[in-house]
Amino acid sequence: MLQILRFQLISSKKYSAPVCQEIIDDIKNKTDKWVPLELSENPFSGQSLKDTQQRFGIKNANRNPNFSGIFRNFGQSKKSFNLESLKVTSIPQSFDARDVWPDCIHATRDQGQCGSCYAFAAAGMMSDRVCIQTEGKIDFVLSTGDLVYCDMSNYGCDGGWMTNTLVYLTQVGIATEQCIGYDGYSSKCYDRCDDKSVEFKRYKCKKGSTKIMTDKLEIMRDLMENGPSIVAFQVYEDFQNYGGGTYEYTTGEFVVGHATKLIGWGFDRTGRLYWISQNQWGITWGGRNGYGYFQIYDGELGFASVVWSLLLLSVHFEKGLALDNHPVRDEIVEKIKVHAKSWKPMETGDNRLGDIPLEQFAMKLGRIPDISQITNKISQGVHDAFRFFNHRQSASSHHTVMSKKYMKLLQEQGGEIPKSFDSRQKWPDCMHPIRDQQLCGSCWAFASSSFLSDRFCIHSGGDINVLLAPQDLVSCNYENLGCSGGQLIGTINYLISEGITSETCMPYQNNDKACDFKCINKTESYTKYYCEKDSLTILSETEEIQLELMTNGPLMVGLTVYEDFPNYKEGVYEYITGSAVGGHAIKLIGWGTDENGTVHWICQNQWGADWGENGYVRIKSGQLGLDSMVMGCTPDIE
Repeated sequence: MLQILRFQLISSKKYSAPVCQEIIDDIKNKTDKWVPLELSENPFSGQSLKDTQQRFGIKNANRNPNFSGIFRNFGQSKKSFNLESLKVTSIPQSFDARDVWPDCIHATRDQGQCGSCYAFAAAGMMSDRVCIQTEGKIDFVLSTGDLVYCDMSNYGCDGGWMTNTLVYLTQVGIATEQCIGYDGYSSKCYDRCDDKSVEFKRYKCKKGSTKIMTDKLEIMRDLMENGPSIVAFQVYEDFQNYGGGTYEYTTGEFVVGHATKLIGWGFDRTGRLYWISQNQWGITWGGRNGYGYFQIYDGELGFASVVWSLLLLSVHFEKGLALDNHPVRDEIVEKIKVHAKSWKPMETGDNRLGDIPLEQFAMKLGRIPDISQITNKISQGVHDAFRFFNHRQSASSHHTVMSKKYMKLLQEQGGEIPKSFDSRQKWPDCMHPIRDQQLCGSCWAFASSSFLSDRFCIHSGGDINVLLAPQDLVSCNYENLGCSGGQLIGTINYLISEGITSETCMPYQNNDKACDFKCINKTESYTKYYCEKDSLTILSETEEIQLELMTNGPLMVGLTVYEDFPNYKEGVYEYITGSAVGGHAIKLIGWGTDENGTVHWICQNQWGADWGENGYVRIKSGQLGLDSMVMGCTPDIE
């Protein structure tokens, strides 16, 4: 079974501090690719490991020492990506945003002793992109302080999740630095500017414009077309000593996760890809001529394993989305009856969800409730990457080239994807029953445990037919927040590295009781079921989702729930009315196509069999952001 992926250290040598003469000497002796700063030039000089960790801030499950960091599933990739990969594209061998948009790439800043790298990387990216998109007509620095002080889904100077930050930018927006300044420590948030004479307004990102990219060519195209993006990676002690050249790991121990702004790429004389990035440790770091920039080889420290980007769209003055009324109410039902053509609502009196108090309704989803005056009005939703695809219609209008894997699967299907597919018909003995998450924000745990239960049965030919335990994920996956919500990427990483036990071992409790790492049912053996190493799959193209689904079984999807959705009874859902309630995760099991060629998805919810079509729901493609990010992994049956 799988172990947690950790970077393979060339040296396990212990140093007195991350920046010391001994580590500088070792770097000089071990590599000619890059040079370290001299001790007297390094802003980290004289600081302990604990001190320097405050200069970082990407959350990576540090509550649980068994986890190595946010990129343990990607590892330190050494997969070759060379000049040959560019020959069939229009992508150049080198690119530097400073050369293309010299007036829009803003100066290097210094986050100080505050773990706000996530905020600097996001605000820096958006500042550049606003200037680029408006051809310099709007050129200002967006507020890091807004993200540090006001985004209560993150942790201020104690770090943050990159995905949460992008949700905030999409749903709340970001003020300018002139309005909300940065002081280097976590302060109280006020919905006004520091200078009361400055108008308070936030710049909001386009819904559905957020991208999570892992493909190198896609990262390059996005950077060329739209400007800098955000990259997160794991930092080791030697990195803090960087003084020029192209970084590759040489020595030292893991420090913590970090995020910076990605601005370009190039290839060295051997054809090896490297990336160019802007740090926020001041202009003295990175060498006398570096001005805070650095070059790093592709794959080092997990660099460019995941890259985020989004687009700015509008200026707004509103505080966010409010859930002031219960979603299950006559007003919503009547509007659905009048305007919906493809689906019908339940009558209010027949809908069991209407019995749930308003203040507890969020627990039918997976969001973090009541976390601040601002963010309790935001669709926090499932605490994961897919959450920021908060749009009712798909924003994607481009067509990407299908990967070789799915081209092969398509050929095996005779070059044609069927108009409809239902996992319940293909694998009737492997589809596990409708369940009810009750009043616990554990949708993420139910969706992930359910799709993997089905896949174990499918991939083993029925030999491993076990219902896996969402309670294991709720109680034992410390990277998530139990009944207060969870991250799907983090959940699949947990399935890969830690595995999941069975429902008979750990029955669902409807709470996030502490994990005992043993069966609640003492007559059962504590057996874990894992996903295969490196099997995390993230899809957003309809054809690839269909091929993956019909070949390997159900998948997990995230969506944004609006007030009309809980009232669904039957038909093909599309948004009609109401505000956003929160994020949700469900299991994707099939699709259908109407007479106009429009695809809809068949999904299994976990709100009980008396909701929807006996617990199932059909959703029109592009609605609720459902097909913006579909996820899965391969069961390890050996």
